[in-house]
Amino acid sequence: MTLRRVELFAAVMAVVLAVAVQAAPPADAASHCAPRGAKNKFGQVCRPDAVGVLWWGSPYRVFLYGDSLSFESAPYVQKAVTASGRAIFTNRSFPGTSPCDWFAAMDRDRAPYVPDAVIVTPFGNNLSACEIQDGVRPKYGSAGYWQMYKGMLTAVVNRYRRPTLVVLAAAPVARNDLAYGRGASQKGQMLALLREVASGHPNVVVVDAGAAVEGADRRYVRSLPCLPSEPCPNSPKLGRAVVRAQDGVHLCPSIFTATIAMLGNCPVYSSGAWRLGTAQAAPVVQALGL
Repeated sequence: MTLRRVELFAAVMAVVLAVAVQAAPPADAASHCAPRGAKNKFGQVCRPDAVGVLWWGSPYRVFLYGDSLSFESAPYVQKAVTASGRAIFTNRSFPGTSPCDWFAAMDRDRAPYVPDAVIVTPFGNNLSACEIQDGVRPKYGSAGYWQMYKGMLTAVVNRYRRPTLVVLAAAPVARNDLAYGRGASQKGQMLALLREVASGHPNVVVVDAGAAVEGADRRYVRSLPCLPSEPCPNSPKLGRAVVRAQDGVHLCPSIFTATIAMLGNCPVYSSGAWRLGTAQAAPVVQALGL
């Protein structure tokens, strides 16, 4: 290599190194920072560690585990959680599933890094192969069924320690719960179970997210008055929005018989999905300052 080429090569490398040094995060990128929730030019978030000390770190990681109702509300959970640009959202919900179906995904999601928050919303499905015990599937609503759900939800919360926030979010009451007294319904019993399981776990909170699409007496209703922060479809009458599907369980107003395609892509605005998703996300948004 001639002297001229050596000089030219050295000049090029100097420029490359200068650019690389400028583009890399500063050496003190993980040092103390303020205020909480601030975002620096490298995309890092000013966030607390396990003992509450603020430092620059990667974006918050939030996961949603649930069944068909969360499958519907997931886009609105994502919108609420990621609006600030300081969090990454992953949806693991799928129709027909129960907590034991989510164990493998939870373990995979925990492997590379500690999640900042997980939202878990069980309606109470009793359809999964993993729920069969000694060749028998506990009858829906039986003592064995509730014992099974207690075991599954306990296994969920035991997977996470601080600093992970676990939100156990109750799903909304179904239309067939109208036959039961308040608190004795499937919804009431599930909410009570969530509170029991959360007891003694300081990183676990319970929210009645389903109440966002229920009537004032926490019973099933098909429509509610429009809220100022949502588009108002004026259906079934002026100033109201349909919040539940025709099947009495789901949220998309167009659903009569639920299909995965319809659940994942409601063809009309779903006020119920927006309300449920916003309520599911609220504890995470508040706790992480999103």
